[in-house]
Amino acid sequence: ARRSFLLTKGENDDIMKKWLVKDKSLSEHPVDVEAITDFPMLYIPPKLFMSGSSLGSLEGKDLQKYPVECSIDINESIISYSVEYPEQYRLADFGGVYMNNVYHSVANDGNIVYSFPTDHSVHFYSDDMSYKKSVYMGSRYSDVINSSNQNSMELFKDKEQRIRYYISQHSYARVLYDKYRGLYYRIAQHPLLDWDGGNFVKPFSIIVMNEEGELLCETPIVEDYSSLNLHNMHVTEEGLLIQRKTKDENVIEFVKYVIE
Repeated sequence: ARRSFLLTKGENDDIMKKWLVKDKSLSEHPVDVEAITDFPMLYIPPKLFMSGSSLGSLEGKDLQKYPVECSIDINESIISYSVEYPEQYRLADFGGVYMNNVYHSVANDGNIVYSFPTDHSVHFYSDDMSYKKSVYMGSRYSDVINSSNQNSMELFKDKEQRIRYYISQHSYARVLYDKYRGLYYRIAQHPLLDWDGGNFVKPFSIIVMNEEGELLCETPIVEDYSSLNLHNMHVTEEGLLIQRKTKDENVIEFVKYVIE
C-alpha cells in the first residue's frame, strides 16, 4: 500500500533523498506508480517521471481524479501528479485491466509521449507536464475499438471473460522514440482469434512516424509474433530490438528491425 522511491549515492549506497509516491490511505498520492519495462522510469533533468495505471472501470468517473503520471523534482523535492486518461475511458467500459495500461517514453525536445490502448492518437506533454498536442498514430488495420458490453464488475472479477474481451479487440501498446533517426515506433495489437486458454499474446504491427507527425509505414508481425516479447524492446543505433523468447533462460536473443 505504501511505495517509496530512494535516491542513493556512493559505494555504500547511502540514501540521499527519499520520497513517498504512493500511500493508498492518502488521497494526495493518487498514482500507483510502477517502474517496469512497459513504462520505465524516465529522467529529464532535474525531474523523474513514473507512470501507473488504474484498476477497474473508469466509466462515468472524473478522470482528473485518476492521473497516470507522477513527477519528482529531485532538486526541490516537489512531487506532482498529472496526465489524464483520454475521454473515451469516461464514456465507456474497457474491461478495467489490460485496456487501462499506460505507456510512455521520452520524446524529442525533452518532451514525453504517451500511448493508451484504446486511443488511435499519441499525446505529447512538456517536461513541466503541461499538455502540448495529440497526434494521430493509428493502425490501418484497426478502425474501431469496441468497449465491453458486459457488466463491468463481473468482467473485472472473471479473468477468462476479461481476457476474451481484450483479445477480441484491437489495442495499442508501447511507444518508443528513436533519437538516432528522429522516428517514433508504436505497437498496434490485433485480435487473437484462436486462443487456447493459455498465453494470450496478440498479433501486432509496428507503426513508424517521423517527428513532424507523418506516418511513414506499418509493418505487420503475424507469423512469429508469439515468440517475441514486447515487454523487452530497445532503440539502438543499429535499429529497434525486440527480444525473441528462448528455452534457455541464460540466453537472450533480439530481433532487429531497421527502417530503410
